Amino acid sequence: MCAYSASSHGMQPASENIPTSLSSAKVDKKANGRRQKSPYRDARFRHMFQGLADVEALDRSERTSVSRSVGGGAASPTSTPTPLQPSLTPLQLHSPSPAQAHASTSSLTYYPEYLTPERQAENDLFWRPYEVPTPGLPQHHTPAPWRDLSDVWRFEWFHHALRLSGPLRGFTLNFSREVEAQVRQEPKSAKWLADRMSRNLKDVLGYRPNFWFAFDVTDNRTRPHTHGEIAASEEELALVRKAMRFAGGEWEHTRQHQVHTTRGGAPDVGWVNYMVKNRFHVRPHSPRFQALPRPINGDWYFAVNEVRSLAEEVYTSRLNEVISLFCPTK
Repeated sequence: MCAYSASSHGMQPASENIPTSLSSAKVDKKANGRRQKSPYRDARFRHMFQGLADVEALDRSERTSVSRSVGGGAASPTSTPTPLQPSLTPLQLHSPSPAQAHASTSSLTYYPEYLTPERQAENDLFWRPYEVPTPGLPQHHTPAPWRDLSDVWRFEWFHHALRLSGPLRGFTLNFSREVEAQVRQEPKSAKWLADRMSRNLKDVLGYRPNFWFAFDVTDNRTRPHTHGEIAASEEELALVRKAMRFAGGEWEHTRQHQVHTTRGGAPDVGWVNYMVKNRFHVRPHSPRFQALPRPINGDWYFAVNEVRSLAEEVYTSRLNEVISLFCPTK
């Protein structure tokens, strides 16, 4: 297994450019062909991404100290890095921008997301069931490439990618009886719903903002609905909720409760963990549990292509750095 032993230094690290070519990563060949997507593998290696941030933070701390001693200026504010952040550095992204359709910029800057100690503890608790020995599973020696990420780890990178495209809000969409029945009937429930959302968002807003979502069910497992994230400004939220109501089949009564958007600014990665709390009841089952019923068909999530592409670029860039630093070729 790759070596990593680092403490958290909490300094703001230097900026870094993401390379346009992402082919330099050393791929763990255990993943090739078998396409095994294991949250246990992701949990095993995810702290290496924190280790990379620690190294960057230490480098930044040393250079800040030198600058301070030479120029007499104050050091930059410190922040505590969190284990889930792809980087604590501003990253210049040169892939096609996932900005909203009316934006013209061709490159975006990645900025970190900091969690409070309470939110960090909640996120650690979410991953704890996967941080266990797995002697019966293949023992990988590098983190998974993008194509082999587990859904729960992939979703966190969707979240970080979507943050780059502008103001961000989380949303919950409930369905009318008619739309719920159609969702249950469609062979590709997520794709069918995403097409409805895209059409209605474009009709109401004049463009289709970037978004992603995952299905959820109520605690009694009787009513499917969706949680997701969308790139939208505060001024657009009323129109976004209107478009979402149309997509979900607008309720005749209490329509104000059909769609909810998160308050107090952009959600953090804790929202993503909440979105998937009932994932065992909606995601596709392994062959052993195929007989168990699901309220939907096909995939249990959807992300527009811009979100997928940027998430893959950010993750793969950090993966290359992690492998280079902690998993050198023998």
